[in-house]
Amino acid sequence: YLFTGMRTPQCKLIKKTTCISTNYVYIEHNRIIYADGSEVSEVDSFAQQDNFKDFDDMIAWFEKNNQLPFYGQIIRWQT
Repeated sequence: YLFTGMRTPQCKLIKKTTCISTNYVYIEHNRIIYADGSEVSEVDSFAQQDNFKDFDDMIAWFEKNNQLPFYGQIIRWQT
């Protein structure tokens, strides 16, 4: 199950689907690194898969809403 607003009164089900993979990522101002140490070669494509215009757009969002560098988890869902 894919939700938004978890642990808030605005929690809402977005979609019933299956998680197909997870991976930890480290996002810096100029690159993205997976937990295994490999670097993302197509950073614009990575950002676009998360509905950003491009890598610069994603970095601008992180600078406004989080602190860089960012360490988190990417979750891929079955479409």
